[in-house]
Amino acid sequence: MARGLLGRKDKFNAAVSALGSMLTLAVSLTAKVVSKGGTMAEGLLRLVKNDQALDDVAAILARLCESTVWRTLTVREVPTVERLIAAIEAKGRKVTDWARTVMSQPAFAATYIKPGRHRLVVIRGDEFEDAPQRTNANIWTAAEKLGYRKVPAYLAAVARAAWPQSELGSDLVVFMHDPITVPGDRPNLLVLDADASGEYLNTYNGNPENTWNRERLFVFLAPDQDSELSA
Repeated sequence: MARGLLGRKDKFNAAVSALGSMLTLAVSLTAKVVSKGGTMAEGLLRLVKNDQALDDVAAILARLCESTVWRTLTVREVPTVERLIAAIEAKGRKVTDWARTVMSQPAFAATYIKPGRHRLVVIRGDEFEDAPQRTNANIWTAAEKLGYRKVPAYLAAVARAAWPQSELGSDLVVFMHDPITVPGDRPNLLVLDADASGEYLNTYNGNPENTWNRERLFVFLAPDQDSELSA
């Protein structure tokens, strides 16, 4: 718990610092114009036309974006499903039969991505006031407005091998990928969950109207994340 609170505090401080830097830059440039008899509007116009200032603003915005990142997941290789499962089980975690079935589908294999670092962001269930609003459809809509991107399903399995549930801030973390439908069954979303008997890679209902409890976390790719599919 303390680690999670510290992480939130660090992100908040980083965002405040970046916003402060942007405000300082804008005030400095406009103040120079105003001191010479110009108007605030002319100062802001000078800011827009100043290439160096725009570069500085872009760097500050990048810091703001980075401060919203929930976790960074490193993919070092593109293993087979069998090796993914083995990596999860080697950590003492489990892959449910439902998850194994989803991972056996061509739609799962199509989400394999190239090795690299992948920045993940989350929407929290308590950001929606009422349970009827906390549907898959509404969560995807909220993510789209924020510029978040659907996460490749493959990353859920990599994350399960990499992270214990105690580090995630919830006992059920939903990876919001394109739902994968098993023939004769509902659409599925892969989740990381835990109970008294262990930690799992599991599946939950991926239908648009499905609702969730407020304690859940919903994972997406950061807006500036460029995650290429493997060949």
